[in-house]
Amino acid sequence: MRMSKPQVLFFSPYMGIWLHAMPEAFVAASLRDAGADILYVVCDGLFSAGCTTMSAHNLSGESDPLKRERVCKQCRKSRDLIVTELGVSTVTIDSLVDHASLIEIESTVATVSPDNVEAFQIDGFPLGRYALHETIIHYKLTALDEITPSALADLRLKLTHVLMTFRAGERLLKDYKPDRMVTYNTHISTNYALMKLAESKNVPVFGLHAGGNMSDRLGSLYVFRRDMVVLYQDWIKRFEEEWKRMPASAPGMKNATQHFLAVASGRTAWAYSAPKSKQHFDLRDFFGINSNQKVLLATLSSYDELFSSQTMGVMDASPLLFTNQVEWIHNLINYARTRPELFLVIRVHPRELPNLRDSVHSKHAKMLAAELTDIPDNVRVNWPSDNISLYDLAPQVCRP
Repeated sequence: MRMSKPQVLFFSPYMGIWLHAMPEAFVAASLRDAGADILYVVCDGLFSAGCTTMSAHNLSGESDPLKRERVCKQCRKSRDLIVTELGVSTVTIDSLVDHASLIEIESTVATVSPDNVEAFQIDGFPLGRYALHETIIHYKLTALDEITPSALADLRLKLTHVLMTFRAGERLLKDYKPDRMVTYNTHISTNYALMKLAESKNVPVFGLHAGGNMSDRLGSLYVFRRDMVVLYQDWIKRFEEEWKRMPASAPGMKNATQHFLAVASGRTAWAYSAPKSKQHFDLRDFFGINSNQKVLLATLSSYDELFSSQTMGVMDASPLLFTNQVEWIHNLINYARTRPELFLVIRVHPRELPNLRDSVHSKHAKMLAAELTDIPDNVRVNWPSDNISLYDLAPQVCRP
């Protein structure tokens, strides 16, 4: 008896992001050629109030409707080009959500606030937490009490799209019964909500993402189960159990070298550090450090990405010695006050302030600035505006 073809569902509502849609289409074409039936789930304007594609074009739900409509049109053109060339079946999310559901979603979302969004769920799925992902990242939130009226409007819009996707997903999984699901970047809130729903129905979900080599990020593609965190955790485990005993290959060493050169040179917006100086950088001269003082470098991280992952449930919260970085820095400074033979350099993470990727100034950075107003002579702050590369600092503070 001839077996039926496996059906693979591609959830692809953001096809206006060509750098994501095109490699995704190559994967779909490969699966099609291998004998799978491909179903593309696309958007026909349901998310036009402000979606991930619009965010990629620096537009939000508060942007000019005409600008958003232009992005919608371009997204539809990309969609039509890809699915026509692939010759695959499509279904719109719009067709899977009826009018009554849309009215119910609008009414429900209007009741959501920073106080109740974490507890918001449907059928046991914490959809409020999923919807927080992009809002936390965009506004660089470190706690939900930092949500402004503008951030709340953005959150409600994201939750609206999550609920639309969830309701559409219920019909989708029931009517089409896919064997597999694929989507680009499973951490996007709509994608994540559908992934969790699919998994609850025993449908394996695979994510796609650009490669990790910053010298040729779009020249390779990760294909993984569930999300990147699971992938990285698996790699760490494999390294400890197996890979660390294997000799490095010449292609692998070349790949790693090219990556580090790209990051250190600042040629990518995905690396926040300033490029390594072409001239010698003298750390002691720049910060006024005596030759008899030992240098301590405290490199801070940005909170929002970690906070978002923990809120979604992608990562577990880890027990920490200090409540937050401000408390840690406060204690470090007090320690340095009593140790004049030491010199403490505090490096604030560039993501906390406006950078190549966004113009948002985090509340956490303002809290740090308040903490760093009264510091002893043997403490200096390395702000991003100093334009100092981490790759100039590290070799000098890591010397024995």
